[in-house]
Amino acid sequence: MALLVTEIEIAGPTRGNWPNYGKLVRLTHHGHLKKGNPTYVAVWQEVDG
Repeated sequence: MALLVTEIEIAGPTRGNWPNYGKLVRLTHHGHLKKGNPTYVAVWQEVDG
């Protein structure tokens, strides 16, 4: 999770290099942190800040 946060801070919210990354809806993204059982998925939303 810390690596994802760092990459978003440096390169922005669109993370094409993350497994199963995708845009869910406008300004909302997701990517898998860990596959398998259990699976961990991060969801993040772009906000003005």
